[in-house]
Amino acid sequence: MYQIISSSEPTCIFSTKNLTTQTIESFPKTCTTVCSDIAIDEHCTLTEDQLASTFMNMKHLVGSLIVISTKYTSLKFLVPLESIECGDYEIMIVLNPKLIELGMSKLTTIKCSSISISNNKAMTKLNIPNLKNISASEFSESNDTRVDLRIIYLDKNFCITTQEMYNFMSSEDLHMDNLFGMHCEPAVPLTNGKVCNSSYTLVYPTNILDDCTQYFGSLVILPENEKEVAKLKSVEMVFGPLYIARTNLTNIDFLGSLKYVSSLGYDTPPIKVENNRLLTNFTFPSLKRIKSSILSSWVVFENNSESLTLNPEFCSELQDQLSVNYKGSGENEIQKSLRMLRLYVLQKTGIQGIPF
Repeated sequence: MYQIISSSEPTCIFSTKNLTTQTIESFPKTCTTVCSDIAIDEHCTLTEDQLASTFMNMKHLVGSLIVISTKYTSLKFLVPLESIECGDYEIMIVLNPKLIELGMSKLTTIKCSSISISNNKAMTKLNIPNLKNISASEFSESNDTRVDLRIIYLDKNFCITTQEMYNFMSSEDLHMDNLFGMHCEPAVPLTNGKVCNSSYTLVYPTNILDDCTQYFGSLVILPENEKEVAKLKSVEMVFGPLYIARTNLTNIDFLGSLKYVSSLGYDTPPIKVENNRLLTNFTFPSLKRIKSSILSSWVVFENNSESLTLNPEFCSELQDQLSVNYKGSGENEIQKSLRMLRLYVLQKTGIQGIPF
């Protein structure tokens, strides 16, 4: 991995790894690209100002980053950093009891196999608004494109901004099974597009407005607002659950632009459609990903028309569309069919559910 550093810059390799008062003098402070597996731990007694001075020119790190058991309140001393490429290694920011935020506001790119931000009990936010490119490293020795993101065991009020969550959701190779928290209020305004606010609960119908590209809060469609659903054609993301209930709709075909649904902080399925007795068809042609706070993310259809309940093809198509992997490996077609049968409970009052 270190071969990408030009031979004319041999001093841009920091092989000592652990930063301490003894090793800091050998850090290549003038380099914009540094090759090193940097580790900052409880043995590092350097102040945040000293670290900021050390990293002031480092824009690109080729190697892993570990920050563990420190007393720092933020990682703003790494604010010049724009990219990290770990190869088969990882970013690990764990067990820092006073860490409130990352604060790496210029970071745009991570190419690593995993990112772990956990057990930082005071952390309330990330503050990485420009991190838009997350993928496995092209220098990885494996062919696995998966990047595991673990954000867990932080402050009870920890939240992720709508901008950060959108960036996570749009990173196709990013797996977020261990991401917990809620969406920060208020939503981040869009440069191109319009954020519309809705309530947290599923009780009240959403005030459906024209030209919204994002909804912050529950998107609730009830008899009171079902005649306005055509206005939802521009919606790309919902930061809250999508709930459609007790309407006279025959078709859900008005969310053609919807790509992502994130119901972090809610204890309800990301998508729930129930008690729509005339509903015979639904389609989410652009939907790519959903994310939930509950242990299993679900799309639930319950007590709709008999023809919809008895037709599992809609659910199957949605599974394929979202590239859902069956649990386990090497399943034969009979095993798959049996499990599909369990998913599609063929009863008029039963539930059709899809786990993701």
